[in-house]
Amino acid sequence: MPSIKHRNYYRIILTACAVVLIFTDCRRCGEDKRYVADIYFQDGLIFEKAGQYVPAEREYKKAIELYPDHRDARFQLGNLYDKLGMPGKAQKEFEETIAIDPQFADAYNNLGNALGQQGKLDKAIACYIKAVELNDSLAMAHYNLGQSYLLKRDFANTEKHLLKAKALKPEEYKYYEALGLYYLTKNEIDKAKSVLLEAVGKKDSKPIIYYHLGNVFGIQNAYEEAMRYLEKYISLTDDEQEKNIARTKLREIRTEFLRTKLRSQRFKPKKH
Repeated sequence: MPSIKHRNYYRIILTACAVVLIFTDCRRCGEDKRYVADIYFQDGLIFEKAGQYVPAEREYKKAIELYPDHRDARFQLGNLYDKLGMPGKAQKEFEETIAIDPQFADAYNNLGNALGQQGKLDKAIACYIKAVELNDSLAMAHYNLGQSYLLKRDFANTEKHLLKAKALKPEEYKYYEALGLYYLTKNEIDKAKSVLLEAVGKKDSKPIIYYHLGNVFGIQNAYEEAMRYLEKYISLTDDEQEKNIARTKLREIRTEFLRTKLRSQRFKPKKH
C-alpha cells in the first residue's frame, strides 16, 4: 500500500482532474468524484487505524464534501464520533448513512448505540429491531437488543436475543458473559455457571470471567472452587482496585469455608 505521502500526490492529481471534468461538464464527472472521494476515505481509515483521529475526521469529511452520497465515509465518520464519545454527532452521521442506504443493517445498529448513549432507550430498541429485520444474522444487534430489554426488565426478550447472539457467534466471549450475568441476576445459578464456564478460553476472553465464576461457586457454597477462581482472577488482573475487591470477596468466602469446616467437625459423630 502506498504511503500517505505518495497517496497525497495521487490525490492532488486526481482532484485536479476531477475539477477539470466538472468545468468541462463531463458525463463521467460523478464517477470521477467518487473515485477521488474513495482515496480520501481510504486515507481516513489509515489515519484512524494509527490512532490519528483528527486527520481521520478531516479525510472522511473531505470524501463526503466531494461526494455527499459516500455511504461508507459517513458510516465510518459516525463510528469515529462514537469512539470519541460524541453520540450526538455519531447519530447525525448514521442517520445520513441510512438516508443513503435504507437497507444498511449495521447503520441501524450503530444508530441504536448512539441513541442509547443519549438515554433514548425506546428509539434505540426500534433501531436494533430494524437492524435484525434487515439482517437476522447480525449478532451485535441481537446482543444490543438483549441488553436493552434487560434495562426494560423484559426478561423473555432479553434471554431470547442474548441466546441468539451466542448461537450466531459461538466463538465470541462477550455473548457468553452477557448471558451468564443475565442468568445470575435472575438467580438461575446453574444456568449462569454453565454459560460462564463455557466462556473460559473464548475469543477475547477477559480475566473478569474468573471473578464471575468465583461469585457463582460462592453462591452455591462450593467454597474451594470459588477460592480457586478468585485467586486466578487476582493473579491475572492488573487493576489494583479490582484486585482489592476480589481479595475482600476471597476473604469472605475463605472465612465462610472455615466456619463450615469447623461446624462439620464439631457435629461429626464420635466413634465408639
